[in-house]
Amino acid sequence: MIGPPPANSNDFQRPRSPIVAVAVSFAVGICLETWWPVSLLSWWVVLAAAWGGWLIAFRRRRMAAAWLLCFACVAAGGLRQHWFLTITTADNIALFARETPQPVRLTGTVTSQPVVIPRKKHAFPSTIPEYDSTLCEIDCQTLLSGDTATTTSGTVRLQITGHAPHIGVGDEVEIVGLLSQPVGRRNPGGFDFRDYLHSQGIDAMLRTDYPDAVQTIKPAGRWWQPLRFAADIREECGDVLTANLSPDNAPVAAALLLGDRRDVTDDLRNAFAQSGTMHFLALSGLHVGILATLLWGICRLFRFPAAWTTVVILSCLIGYTFINEARLPVIRATVMAAVILIGQPWHRRARLGNSLALAALVLLLWNPAQLFEVGPQLSFLAVVAIVALMRLKTETSAIIEAKEQYSPQELRGERFEQIHRWLSPPLHWIGDGLLITAGIWLIVAPLIAARFQIISPVGLGVNVLLMPLVIVVLWCGYALLFCGLLLPPLAPVFGYLFDSGLSLFLAIVDNAQRLSWGHQHVPGPANWWLLGFYALLVAAIFGGSKFGMRRWGARGLLCWCVLGLAVAVVPRNKPQLRCTFFSVGHGSAILVELPNGRTLLYDAGQLHDAGRTERIIENGAWELGIARLDAVVLSHADVDHFNAVPGLLGKLPVDGVYVSPSLLDTRQPAVAALCDAIFDSDIPLHSLGTDDQLLLDDDVNIRVLVPAGDVRGGSDNANSLVLAIEYRERVILLTGDLEGEGLLALFATPSLDVDVLVSPHHGSLAANTLDLAAWCRPRWVIASGGRQSPTAALREIYGPGTTVLSTWTSGAVTVTIDDTGKIDVKEFVK
Repeated sequence: MIGPPPANSNDFQRPRSPIVAVAVSFAVGICLETWWPVSLLSWWVVLAAAWGGWLIAFRRRRMAAAWLLCFACVAAGGLRQHWFLTITTADNIALFARETPQPVRLTGTVTSQPVVIPRKKHAFPSTIPEYDSTLCEIDCQTLLSGDTATTTSGTVRLQITGHAPHIGVGDEVEIVGLLSQPVGRRNPGGFDFRDYLHSQGIDAMLRTDYPDAVQTIKPAGRWWQPLRFAADIREECGDVLTANLSPDNAPVAAALLLGDRRDVTDDLRNAFAQSGTMHFLALSGLHVGILATLLWGICRLFRFPAAWTTVVILSCLIGYTFINEARLPVIRATVMAAVILIGQPWHRRARLGNSLALAALVLLLWNPAQLFEVGPQLSFLAVVAIVALMRLKTETSAIIEAKEQYSPQELRGERFEQIHRWLSPPLHWIGDGLLITAGIWLIVAPLIAARFQIISPVGLGVNVLLMPLVIVVLWCGYALLFCGLLLPPLAPVFGYLFDSGLSLFLAIVDNAQRLSWGHQHVPGPANWWLLGFYALLVAAIFGGSKFGMRRWGARGLLCWCVLGLAVAVVPRNKPQLRCTFFSVGHGSAILVELPNGRTLLYDAGQLHDAGRTERIIENGAWELGIARLDAVVLSHADVDHFNAVPGLLGKLPVDGVYVSPSLLDTRQPAVAALCDAIFDSDIPLHSLGTDDQLLLDDDVNIRVLVPAGDVRGGSDNANSLVLAIEYRERVILLTGDLEGEGLLALFATPSLDVDVLVSPHHGSLAANTLDLAAWCRPRWVIASGGRQSPTAALREIYGPGTTVLSTWTSGAVTVTIDDTGKIDVKEFVK
């Protein structure tokens, strides 16, 4: 009997990807050294033993030799990460930097082209004026602190208030400024700025408020001219975009083509994130691939031979990488393109899996910290999805073709064959687009949910719709840059096409993010689940068939997803009250979790950047497993206590906002904007006064001490709404900026034995009086303030029996009261 071959025939053996095992092993070594560091000698011993064993077993025991090679790669990854994290010279600038900024005079060489960062535009007025700033990196040479001059090494990130057009890459400069350590992670779920800078090779920060404090000692030499030339080309490209595009589209064009997102507004970034199209905005391998496709088409049009096509494409990609300041996603894509293209003149076809793994190895050898950066992770996962789907399509197509080979031709007919020829290309294109988009979305969705707490189902359809448009738009953009630099008369033509395409592109993104079902903010999975998920995914895609690794990887992946869902639905409520005092600088944000699982947020703002406080609260809430706020209580009408609320309303569901009547003075523009945001979100607004209670938990008494509900006039600080939270005979007192007449009103109420007191007005000595200390007798005082919090003076006021903490030095402070009344206070920064 004649029939199609079985699906598991040897004709459909999967290609081998040995470099994948090497890259994965190297990454495992980096992870081991990061999470469980060992000595440098230990890694050398493991590497020598594994390498020696491989040399012995190579010819006789191939499987043992393969495992020994993997162990050697693990040791190599651990060695590279150990060197990256711990090996520094004795004169490194990081050893001289402290958390408190110190005045210094530093000489060094500018190693990156200075870029101007526009000042942020805030919805609420800031009490402190803000200006544009200039950023660049300095390779340190000498440091003068006091009367001592020291030779130093390492790199500092220089921030200059204002513009500094008189310096450029390669210049040797002298700077007078304030040297400090970068700020580390200070809140649950917060961003670790110190680790981020370290991953970029930056050891310390230097700030000056005056451009004239940076003086050029020696202009750049000839070895720096290629970098200066690249910076000039990049600046000219920006000028071409500005001159030929509308003001609304030029910032997006700069992000798409040059990776410059400085002028992209937060609202536009949110639109891309909520529509599931953020990968279009970030310069990545997708953009390099589209450029390479354009160059390949041009070479085919002019009938270039394969060797010349390879040379042209690689030369242009290397130049593009150079102009874009050697961004790592561009380097990764260029390495992959080089691996694929170099074999073309000899008709050697590169495997995508091996190409991807080789690109990963190059990046990890260059900078192992990239393994933990979400940008490279998303970029590589997208390519992994494409590799997996291309393999699946190849195997499926082979099986279908084999079956069709044995089906009677006369049953299909001539008419069927004609329709099949017409419809097959567009149907294949649509099917491939849907398959690849759905695959990428499914594979990266857990990581996006974990890092950005958002899922965007609308992205499934929008990406299929946008992909052909993005390809055409980017081709027009690249043509605009080429013509703008070399053929200016043709630039307006491509400028018009590019501008029109961008307008359509942004209109689709805007409409997609407005769909109510299009995105959802969710608490992401834990890191342990992510690690297991992607390890099993790699096994299922790249695993060999000899031991059934692919089959067991797929089964394990399914079981792992079921386990993750089971863990997500298990109730986490504990019979305890937890209060988190976030570190937001000069401002206030206090999150209270009640024993029954309901939540209360008291104040949400800071003096400088409302968006920063919004992110701190949002990330902290997700980290603590909080998906909604049952009540938001605002103490008074100072912007540093409420300017993050409008942004939070779109991220976390809020059941109600509670204020004192004195706050509702809409003659203040900031208060009017706050009320508009609350009403636009259809959230109830309630007023509170003395002796009112918030009935959120039967076991917790939450009551207002002051002000009275009929208070009008007076200062905003004096009218601060004071909450007493009582649970198991423990008391937490939240005071806002209470001072003056407000304090006198508080003293007129019965005194309390307070366990935890929020220091009024961020630790101001005018608000923290001896009378207040005698009235409440606190065991802990927490000051939510900036660098200048007077903790020493507060200790004298409250006495030796009181522990005074500052959120600036301690980071977030968490107070936990269990169901027996035991109280525990923990500082996030030890």
